[in-house]
Amino acid sequence: MMNIIYFDYIEGYGINANIGIEWDFYGSFDDLVKECLYQFQNDFLLAPTTAKSGKFISYGEFYHGG
Repeated sequence: MMNIIYFDYIEGYGINANIGIEWDFYGSFDDLVKECLYQFQNDFLLAPTTAKSGKFISYGEFYHGG
C-alpha cells in the first residue's frame, strides 16, 4: 500500500509533515525524506498541502526535478 505523506513548508521554520497519525516537525526536506525512507522504504509519496486539486507533486518530481 502506498503511503501518502502530506507536508507543509513554513519559510524560516521548516517542514511539518503528517507521518502516521500526528504532524511532526522536520528541519529540512532531506530530514523528512530520510524519515519516510526509514518508515516506509520506497513505498511513499510526498504531497504538499498547498497542491491544487487535480495536481500531485511526488518526492520524485520535486526532488529530482522530473
